[in-house]
Amino acid sequence: MPHDDSMTVTIRYLGHSAWLVESQRRAWLFDYGRVPVRGTADAGAFAFAGYTRRPLDIFFSHLHGDHCHPDLALEAAGREGVSVYLGLDMPPDDSLPAWTRNVRLVLPRSCQEVSDQTLLASGSTDQGVAWLVATDDLLLYHGGDLALWDDLDMFRQPYSQEVAWLAEQTRALGRVPDIAFIPVSTSDGYQEEALLEGIDLLIRKIRPHRVFPMHAWGYEPLYERFAGWMAQNHPETVVCLPGPAGHSQTIRI
Repeated sequence: MPHDDSMTVTIRYLGHSAWLVESQRRAWLFDYGRVPVRGTADAGAFAFAGYTRRPLDIFFSHLHGDHCHPDLALEAAGREGVSVYLGLDMPPDDSLPAWTRNVRLVLPRSCQEVSDQTLLASGSTDQGVAWLVATDDLLLYHGGDLALWDDLDMFRQPYSQEVAWLAEQTRALGRVPDIAFIPVSTSDGYQEEALLEGIDLLIRKIRPHRVFPMHAWGYEPLYERFAGWMAQNHPETVVCLPGPAGHSQTIRI
């Protein structure tokens, strides 16, 4: 019987742009914001009391309330095996809130080696960064608020530049993302042609194996609409619909 060297990853959707990704060795929590409000674990709430299994990295792409949770960052401070990262647009100054003193601040176009993994951060077309997280056996992409939000030069030029930078990093790694979390809706529920055009560019440049749509809190039917668009335009890419907040799925890499 041939040896199966694949691995499994469990992905739990926590609403909007928030995801808990768990491999056999460590876990990553992305963009768990103050909103949407989550009542219980079954509704997508995360609590340290129920999480003691393996090292955990918490990533906030930027300071917006739907992508960042200061109370969670404060609770994480001093916990063994837990690291918190916050994306910024520019070098920090005194205007940052006090809780950010307990986290690792990350600037666009940066790369660092931490705990047997490579953390790369592009810029964004809103605030903060988008993430590439590389381990020996897994490459994750989380887009934060990096998207072609409108058909305007103020979005088009920086978006194209950041996608090109991300593509350079994946080429340098010699890999493509196993999993990509990509915003597919504006916060007010629009999935316009410019947004889809930007996703088309991103997928052509970084060629992820699997895409999980996100950033459609309150407009979740747009996930299925996006899946239909992908089936027509990128049938080679697997789209994994997130289900309701709190839903988990296990995939084989």
